[in-house]
Amino acid sequence: MLKQLVATYYNKVWNKRDLRLIPYLFSDNCRVNYNDKSLGTSAIMTPKDIRRKIEDWIAIVPDIKVNIITIISDKNFVLAYCSLTGIHRGNWMDIPPTGKPINIPMFNMYKIEGGKICEQWNVTNLFDVTAQMKIADMKCTIPEII
Repeated sequence: MLKQLVATYYNKVWNKRDLRLIPYLFSDNCRVNYNDKSLGTSAIMTPKDIRRKIEDWIAIVPDIKVNIITIISDKNFVLAYCSLTGIHRGNWMDIPPTGKPINIPMFNMYKIEGGKICEQWNVTNLFDVTAQMKIADMKCTIPEII
């Protein structure tokens, strides 16, 4: 049941864009924890905040898809290893759209209480994301040898 809740979040909210499900999956005050301190350490988010974050990613990568690699659960925790894939078509931080594919592996852990996600930990290598986008945009030229 717990794994199914997280799978529904990925498959229906992210992959099928059914953002109406977010209030049914997340508590009103979900704590979201980040491994990248540039995002802060954590934030309390409402379902509307979570929806805005997903909409932001859809604007950056309109065909974004979550590929679930594995999901495991224990008591009221679910750990998901997955990747986000798609084509970079919107501005992200200081990086303009490149039109190149990205693949963002990530670990997410969710705490579930009362049938809803009440806390989330995101572990993503944002340096890798930035590198994929910047490298995809770099032009490589080989000097002509005379």
